[in-house]
Amino acid sequence: MIVERDNYVYMLGVDDEALVRRAQRLKILGLGLLAASLGIVGLIAIIPWPAGPLRSFAVAVLVLVVLLGPALAVACLVFARSGRATGMEVLMGRDFLLGPGITGQELLAYRNVRRVKLDVTDGRIVGATLAARISTIGAGLVKDPAILIRAVFEQGSDRIRWYRRGRPFTRLSREEVRELIERSQVPPLQELPLPSVTLARLEDVFPAERGFFRRLFGPRTSNNIKAVTSEPFTPATRYVSLLLEEMCRQRSIARILKRSEPLPVLTSGTEKVAPPPLEDVLGWLKTMCRLDPQAQPGPAEGFTRVEFFDGTRHSLLCRFDDTSDTCCQIRLEPLTAE
Repeated sequence: MIVERDNYVYMLGVDDEALVRRAQRLKILGLGLLAASLGIVGLIAIIPWPAGPLRSFAVAVLVLVVLLGPALAVACLVFARSGRATGMEVLMGRDFLLGPGITGQELLAYRNVRRVKLDVTDGRIVGATLAARISTIGAGLVKDPAILIRAVFEQGSDRIRWYRRGRPFTRLSREEVRELIERSQVPPLQELPLPSVTLARLEDVFPAERGFFRRLFGPRTSNNIKAVTSEPFTPATRYVSLLLEEMCRQRSIARILKRSEPLPVLTSGTEKVAPPPLEDVLGWLKTMCRLDPQAQPGPAEGFTRVEFFDGTRHSLLCRFDDTSDTCCQIRLEPLTAE
């Protein structure tokens, strides 16, 4: 049996509030340019310039300001009014980013990131710019940019240079970056409640081309990319993710959930995770298996595929019976390619 691999990536969508802030800054910049242009024109017009090179220089400056100043001001105002956000999303794979750069969409592997500049407001990460040797990705308008910063921090090189915007000559230590990530209160990428998909790796989405010149100068071919967003991050989604990870780690194929028995307390690193209500856990398991999360009068069965961050892939089969004490039977079996 050969299991098909879908090339899914996680999409950090555009933050509407950040878009509004950018539009306000552009409006202020446009009005400032327009006012400065009018002021310079008025100043040059009222000064009695003597004949000669000085007057020629003043006329040249006047023409330049009259032509360029209002044009830049109008461009800023029009761009701010349009509220363009197309192409500003950042796509995250298991080990790479795809997002807006200087020349369009840029591809950046976590291991190649060399420099990161963080936008910090009230102790939380609200934006970032990530750079490699020849690639730069801006993530200043996306929701929860700390998710990608956490992924780069955990999977990238220890030699990454971290900076904070507005302080270009002061480097941040890894401990300071870790504190900023924790203050931003975002979960690791592997704990995001993705809708039962497998995030693609770099070699899955962008297979290497043969030949040195073709790799260097030729266009990079990509397989079909499907972007997904996470479901709302709730105690139930996190608990189910940790429960399946524990089954995978302990090589436990089956687990039974009963109404008469309390759910176990799980661990995430050093943190103890208390179980949420049983109905919430059952509802999310049904959603993962593409079933109606509401209680059903009779037995129901659902199936999906899951992949963990250690690369192991499993089939998840759940049998539900909302009228019985044995309300859910979970089977998690590893998938192998023949």
